[in-house]
Parts: sequence; structure tokens; C-alpha cells
Amino acid sequence: WTIYEMLTKWNLKIDNQSENSLIEIFNSQFENSNRYFTKFVKEKYATFLKENDGDSLSKDIFDREIIPLLSENKKVCLIFRKGGIHEKNFDEKNDYFGFFPTFEHESSDTVKPDFRNIKYLLDRRVDYSGTSELTHFGKIIGSYEVSSIDKLKLLDNFHIWESSYLVDRFNFRPKNPLKCYLLDVFKVKLAKKIEYNVEEAKGCTSWFQLKNEVAVHSYEKVNDDFQNNKVLKVLNELV
Repeated sequence: WTIYEMLTKWNLKIDNQSENSLIEIFNSQFENSNRYFTKFVKEKYATFLKENDGDSLSKDIFDREIIPLLSENKKVCLIFRKGGIHEKNFDEKNDYFGFFPTFEHESSDTVKPDFRNIKYLLDRRVDYSGTSELTHFGKIIGSYEVSSIDKLKLLDNFHIWESSYLVDRFNFRPKNPLKCYLLDVFKVKLAKKIEYNVEEAKGCTSWFQLKNEVAVHSYEKVNDDFQNNKVLKVLNELV
């Protein structure tokens, strides 16, 4: 495998060469390598099948590599907001914002069983010390009004919440619409220290201002673009 990897790298370099004799020599080596490797596999394949101790062979690739990818829960971030007793209406932000861990009314019963073992729900606490770390940030990229429970159910495959919880939120203060927001979410590669006002951060509130400015230069996108496109098709049906 190491030899084949080296030949592949050289193949990319050879593509930029104009010397025909060099190209011919390389192609000859590549063909010989393939020939000897084919012979090796023919002679040893039966032994591989008997003595394989965990390495993926061709017969195992689909079960071991493809099926897990097909069944993997790709990430998409939807939030549902309606306003509450303290915060009458959710104030939509057009800028980037950070995520701060809180625990006020959350319950493991409000999320689907597959998500009830996440550390956040098991810890059930938050340290309001005035300092914390910014590990993730996001931005609202789409805002949609959910007009009926039937339309709410169309989104069930794209969020972690129990259907009964979202139905309760839909029915709460029926004059106010339930809004669904699609987010882009990013993970900060090197967490940033943040400072905040403890009293502003406590309680049933969506936003608070930091005391210090934070500049993030290294980050990676968390949500999956393919899943985003799938949920966008559903969200557009809500309009």
C-alpha cells in the first residue's frame, strides 16, 4: 500500500512534466506494480478471508464503510421560538452570535430518546461565574412561520425535540406564531474566553451582550450543507 501511495503522488507530479521518456518510465513502473499486486492478491486472498483480524476487505466495504455513512445522523440546526413570560417576542438577529450553555426549563423528556444521553442534559447545570468559553457560534440563515401542527410535523426528521413538546409550544399563546429558524453553526477550533454580566445572562432570555470583544479566526462548519438543502425544501413548503 505504501508503494502504491507513493506512485499515486508521483502520478500527480508527472502530469505536469513534458519529458516523454520520464513519463514512459513511470507508466511502466505503475503497470508493473499493478501486475505484481494483482498476482499477490490472487495468491493470498483465500488466506485473507480466513485470517482477517479486522481490516476491511472488498467484501466488507459496503457493510463497514457505506452503511454507517448512510445511517449517520448528519447535522442540521433548527431552533423554534415563540417568546415566553419574560421575553414576550423573540428578537431576530442578523449578525453572528455565540452559544452560551444554560439550564432553565430544559428536560430530557422534551427530546427524542436517541438524544437523552448527551452530556448537557445529564449535567443539568450551568456555572454563572461571569466568565466562560466561546466554543460555537452561529447565524440565522432562514426564518419561517409554522402555521399548523401538520406543517410542524413535516420537520420532525430534522430536529431533536419530541413532537408533543413542540405541539405544546405551538399551542402556547396561540395569537403569537411559532417561528422556526435555520442556522449555520460553527465550531471554534481554539475556544475563546468571554466575560459577561451574570444578571443579564440568567433567566429566560435569548440574548445578552458580552463585556469583551471576541475575534474568531479559526473555525469549522458543523452543520451539513446537504441536510440544509433537504430541510430548506420542507421549510419552503411552510410558506
